[in-house]
Amino acid sequence: GGGGWLLTRYRQQIEDNQVRAELLRAYNAADVTLCNGQLCANVETKGRSYGDRRQYRQVKPR
Repeated sequence: GGGGWLLTRYRQQIEDNQVRAELLRAYNAADVTLCNGQLCANVETKGRSYGDRRQYRQVKPR
């Protein structure tokens, strides 16, 4: 009944918050800044590329 729905809802919120926390930790460790209101990053040019078109690179740590 209602208890199962509530448990599922809280479990999803916890998982969402864990993902947000992981992203925030990665952002805080990354060498990024704002460039005219856009996010800029100091990337690993010789590192592996990611994405279906290999359009992503890892950001260097601070």
